[in-house]
Amino acid sequence: MRGFHYPWLWLTIGWLGIVLLVTLSLVSVTVTTTLIAYEDKLFHLVAYALLMGWFIQLYQKWKLILLHAGGLIALGITLEFFQPLNGRHFEYADMAANTLGVLTGCLLAFTPLRDRLLWLENKLVR
Repeated sequence: MRGFHYPWLWLTIGWLGIVLLVTLSLVSVTVTTTLIAYEDKLFHLVAYALLMGWFIQLYQKWKLILLHAGGLIALGITLEFFQPLNGRHFEYADMAANTLGVLTGCLLAFTPLRDRLLWLENKLVR
């Protein structure tokens, strides 16, 4: 973990994000309107990018970052196989969007945004 004062808080928020992702992935939801083409894939990409981006901020070592990236990719693939059990559709495109989201989130490690959570915590702790 990086130099956080409350690492347990930030880890808990990250894992709650995963619980929310799993729940929303397995609940049968009927969407009747689409604002843009492939909106569903965009949601997949953004959700996984946000989660990966969150965990990128928590860890410094690439081994842990890659472990989380692999775990999120595996989760996205696994959830896709369980979706037909709840009236949802199995789609390879969702798996691709999830994986692309994780890779997009990994890019955060190479930007100044990587330290925003640490910066925020330091501002709040003062």
